[in-house]
Amino acid sequence: MSGFRKATKAAAKLRAAIFGPSGAGKTYTSLRIASGLADGGTIAVIDTERGSASKYADRFTFDVLELEDQTIEGYVEAIGVAAKAGFQLESAADSVRIEVLDAKGKVLDSSVRNSVPAGLNVLEWNGAQAGTRLPAGDYSLRITASSGKTAVSATPLTAASVNAVVPGAAGNTLNLGALGSRTMADIRGYL
Repeated sequence: MSGFRKATKAAAKLRAAIFGPSGAGKTYTSLRIASGLADGGTIAVIDTERGSASKYADRFTFDVLELEDQTIEGYVEAIGVAAKAGFQLESAADSVRIEVLDAKGKVLDSSVRNSVPAGLNVLEWNGAQAGTRLPAGDYSLRITASSGKTAVSATPLTAASVNAVVPGAAGNTLNLGALGSRTMADIRGYL
């Protein structure tokens, strides 16, 4: 038998499973929990029941992906879509310029999207410039959006794993590994 050791508080991730028969309220309960955790941030729902999550669109604000391919690969791809970098628009935009910048602020890649809806918008960047793969490094997004001649508020977003939740006098802080620590107010969505 091992000896005693000093107890330490370890970082833990939420692991939750909600199960029950059809009509028991699993989707509704999941959306309530997600709304509490997101605290106004974006919620992404992978719907596997032919649009049933959307019947709660009048009670909760969330983005939905109706999953046709209900294989492990399909779920992994759906989670990947939700977890990529992106941006959030406060209102719909006629035009959105997306620029990828290096650590010195040099524009490496640029594209324009037209007729972009409000809310969470996902980006895909292959990590290349003019077909040449760039080395690992610090890259950032600059998003400029407009509707007619009016600027639209745009917030660049990136995905990160939460390594730890650190309670503090001013509220919880999230340790996001290489992205550093962020307050709950900095978070726009949860998966």
